[in-house]
Amino acid sequence: MKRTHSHNQGDRFVQRPYLQAVIVTFAFTLTACGSAMVDTSIQAAPKPTATTHITPTPTPTPLTPTPSPTPQVAIESGDWPAYLMDDEKDGFSQDETTINSITASSLNLFWTYHAKGGISTQPVVVNKTIYWGSWDGLEHATDLSGKEIWATNLGKSTNIECDPSTVGNKNTD
Repeated sequence: MKRTHSHNQGDRFVQRPYLQAVIVTFAFTLTACGSAMVDTSIQAAPKPTATTHITPTPTPTPLTPTPSPTPQVAIESGDWPAYLMDDEKDGFSQDETTINSITASSLNLFWTYHAKGGISTQPVVVNKTIYWGSWDGLEHATDLSGKEIWATNLGKSTNIECDPSTVGNKNTD
């Protein structure tokens, strides 16, 4: 009597004749029809003939870039738009009439700030914030009452021919 199945897992599928027939039939069908099921060929584009009309691609017209206008900032009376006021760098503003030889003696100290290095900068005021540098390498921002908003280290420069030889920010311009 012919044995149709086995308890040994390795021989189980080999000894079932109907399963062998299914596997062989499937493999034959796949081999014979596999290339017809999937078209993997690459077809070349047809070559133009004398009767084919080809429309040339138009050459693009180069565009001339137009610069954006520079925003104009209105400098109002009393503004100091640059270091030492203007291009002459004389530190003089004809609009300043509050401080003069008569009123100078009545000026009062409004606030102070102690940095870790000398301060020899001209402060710059923008939107109620005072920006100034110090020789410890820090750039500072304080409000009009003298309260620090922030300080950031911009580093120091060293020149052995100077005294002191290492300094931070010596100007704000």
